[in-house]
Amino acid sequence: IVAVVRSTPATALLLSVLATAASYFALTFYDRTALAYAGAQLPQRVVAKTAFIAYALSNTIGLGVLTGGAVRMRLYGAAGLEAGLISRAIVFNAFGFGIGIVVVGAAALVWGAGTVQTVFGTPPGVLRGVAVVVLLAAGAFIGFCQRGGVQPVWRGVSLRLPSAPLAAQQLLISALDVVAAAAALWFLLPSGAIAFPAFVGFFALAIA
Repeated sequence: IVAVVRSTPATALLLSVLATAASYFALTFYDRTALAYAGAQLPQRVVAKTAFIAYALSNTIGLGVLTGGAVRMRLYGAAGLEAGLISRAIVFNAFGFGIGIVVVGAAALVWGAGTVQTVFGTPPGVLRGVAVVVLLAAGAFIGFCQRGGVQPVWRGVSLRLPSAPLAAQQLLISALDVVAAAAALWFLLPSGAIAFPAFVGFFALAIA
């Protein structure tokens, strides 16, 4: 194992570091869109610093809502935001990340269903069909967000929808984050070990 690690090409290490940086760069925009959804505005330097520290801790320790949430409460609170606005942004972040993982996993299944089916034993056509349905549902949700405002969901339960551009932006940020994080690991694999779309699918499923 040590010999294989030492034989990893410098190019692969550099690409992995760049992919990691791209993932963390995308993560800073999670908070930007979340704060926009909550109706709060802060300087980008404050948002970027807070997001980086929060995700560095939550990705290392786990329990992101608690660890990253505590950092956001402390730093955004010091910047003058009320706890209610910060909480709304934290919840939006969590949902946005979850939806992004599902959509990226579905997109990866469309291309990598032949490889993924070896694990689940499900025909590739069925996996692709499910993936297409998920992608269509995501598109329908963005279309639903065009209504904006507070919409009734079920028996007195309401949902405050983001605008369609904000929802699409959050989805794109999630996709960039997940794909870049997967690439950081994929670049370190032996050449030809697994196709990248299939690896992204496995990665998204594992994270979920």
